[in-house]
Amino acid sequence: MNRDDGKFKTEIEKTTESEKPKAERVQKPRPGRTRRLFLAAILSTILMPGAAVGVAKILSSKIPRLRDLLRRRVRRVLPSLTKKPGGIVIHHSATRPSRQNFVSVKTLDSYHQKRGMGVSYEGKTYHVAYHYVILPNGEIQEGRPVGCRGAHTRSWSHNYWVGICLVGYFDPKWKNKKYHRPTGKQMDSLVNLSADLINKYDLKLKNVLPHRKVNPTECPGRSFPFKEYLSRLRVETEKRSDPSRLGRLDHNRRVFMRLGRTGIKKAKRDLTVSGRESIC
Repeated sequence: MNRDDGKFKTEIEKTTESEKPKAERVQKPRPGRTRRLFLAAILSTILMPGAAVGVAKILSSKIPRLRDLLRRRVRRVLPSLTKKPGGIVIHHSATRPSRQNFVSVKTLDSYHQKRGMGVSYEGKTYHVAYHYVILPNGEIQEGRPVGCRGAHTRSWSHNYWVGICLVGYFDPKWKNKKYHRPTGKQMDSLVNLSADLINKYDLKLKNVLPHRKVNPTECPGRSFPFKEYLSRLRVETEKRSDPSRLGRLDHNRRVFMRLGRTGIKKAKRDLTVSGRESIC
């Protein structure tokens, strides 16, 4: 009888609880629910790296601040692989002229740390999103190691490209025109650094892109002289290429221009007699 009375009492309590309005009902917390959701988000991110932000947006309505937690913790949990860069992406820091002299790799690292852009690579943690930062005085500062995944674009593959950031905000809205484009020392450092990276990693000029070609943005600024930069970079890379190969190309070009198509066989004999290797 006692058991039946107990059952009867619990049924009465359930009915009275269901009759209460929703505002008066007390929802008991489910232990481990947040942990299970967070682990499911991490697993989905490992299987599908691009799904981290989507999962965070879906679950953020149920759990407060979950989107920020995922953006910060998931990127820290996942280590970076080592990949050969496929190109170069040019950025600007979008820093106002009055603050440009106070920006460096350290300030960007602390700022990106607050935004949760950390990544572990070879036993170290890096927060700065770029691989190189060029100051207005032309000084080149190293950020993440080349080969480590950056955080300078919204594209997973382009983040393995070398991200170079120039401190400045290159836009025609400033009254002083000297802030419309990088300084001369910045451009010299950018060209030299890009040429070194192209020769070291055997990159192609067509894979040297501004940030706006990868994502919908104005970076590296509306008034950034990108065509001028590419023309200077093309000349610099040709200077640093194999001089003996350039000599053979010039010699063959001169011979073919002099003899034309009808004298190709004779041109080949001329090249063999002169001791130069034909590339035809």
